Amino acid sequence: MPDTNDTPSTYDADELQRFAEGVIGFTGTGPEQAAVVARHLVEGNLAGLESHGVLRLRQYYDAVQASEIDPTVLPAVESETAGTAVVDAHGGWGAPAGYLAVELAERKARAVGVAAVSVKNAAHIGRSGSYVLRLAEEGLVAQLFCGLVSAAFVVPWGGREARFGTNPIAIAIPSGDQPVVIDMATSASAEGKVQVYRNAGRTMPEGLIIDAEGHPSTDPNDVYRGGGILPFGGANGHKGYGLAVMADLLGGALSGSHVGVRVGSFRNHFLLTAIDPDALGGAEAMRAIVDEYSQWLKSSATQPGFAEVLMPGEPESRNAAERLREGIPLDSSTVELLDVLADELGIPRIKEQHR
Repeated sequence: MPDTNDTPSTYDADELQRFAEGVIGFTGTGPEQAAVVARHLVEGNLAGLESHGVLRLRQYYDAVQASEIDPTVLPAVESETAGTAVVDAHGGWGAPAGYLAVELAERKARAVGVAAVSVKNAAHIGRSGSYVLRLAEEGLVAQLFCGLVSAAFVVPWGGREARFGTNPIAIAIPSGDQPVVIDMATSASAEGKVQVYRNAGRTMPEGLIIDAEGHPSTDPNDVYRGGGILPFGGANGHKGYGLAVMADLLGGALSGSHVGVRVGSFRNHFLLTAIDPDALGGAEAMRAIVDEYSQWLKSSATQPGFAEVLMPGEPESRNAAERLREGIPLDSSTVELLDVLADELGIPRIKEQHR
C-alpha cells in the first residue's frame, strides 16, 4: 500500500468543538453531555493525538445507530464510601462518566487523602491522559488503568488471536510548571492509530501488528481481518502483555465488571486513583522535588538526532499551545470522513481556518 502525500488543512478548536457537538447532539444527547464528549475529542486533537480526536465521530455515531451506545442515559454513582466510589455509565458516553469519576476522586482525595473510583459499562472513554491531567492540574497525583469488554484488538504474548484492548495506563504528577504525564497504550500501537493509517491508505511500521495467521504485517487492514496488534516491547513484549492484563483486572474485576468477555457491546472499564500530596510529604515539597528532577533530566547531553530531552507530557502540552494558536491540522482522509458524516446528518461541514 503506497503512502500518500497529504498536506493537512487547519481548523480552529472552537470550530471543531461546534461540529463535534452538532454530531453528538444529533444522536439525541443533551447539550451538556454533548459538549463534554466534543471537548474531550478536541482535546485529543490539541494534544496531537489524532487517533483520539474528532476522527472518532464516525465511529461514535455508528455505535449509537447500532444501539451500542445509549446517547441519553447519564452516569450514576452505584456505591461509595468516604474514599471510594463505583460509577456505572449504563452503556452511555465514556467522557461524562470519566469526568464524573474525576470529580469524585478529587473531592474524596481532599477529604481523606487517597481516593479510588471504578467506572464500568462506559462507551469509549477517549484519551486517558485527559482525566489524570485534570486532577494533576488541581494538585493531585493521579493514576488510571483502563480495559475493555467485547471488542478486542491486541493479542496476548505468544498468541495470535485478539483477547483484549489496547488497555492504556495514564499517570500524572503535579509540578511547578506543566504536570508530568504519561499516557500510553500497553500495546505496540493504539487502535486509533491503526485507523489513522488505514484511513490514509498508508502502511504501518514493522513490528506493530500481525495478520490472522500470526505473521508480521504492515497492512493496517489485517487488524480487522482476524489479525491483531502486538503488546508493546518488541522482543520483550511479555512486559506490555503483563501490564495489559493488570490494566484489565484493575479496571474491570475490581469494580465487579466483566473482563475479557467478547459478548455484547463495546464497553470500557477503568480504575482512577487520586492522592493528595499534603496527606504524605506535602504538595510544595513534592513540586520542588519534581521541578529539580525535571531540570536534572533535561540537562542531559542529547543523542544524535535529538534536539533536547523532554519530560513525559511535554510534547502534548507544546502541541496544545501551538494548535490553539495556529490551528489543528486534519489530513484529507479525516476531513472527507467528517464531510460525509455532515452531509448524511444535514449539518454544516467543518470550515477550514484561514489566517
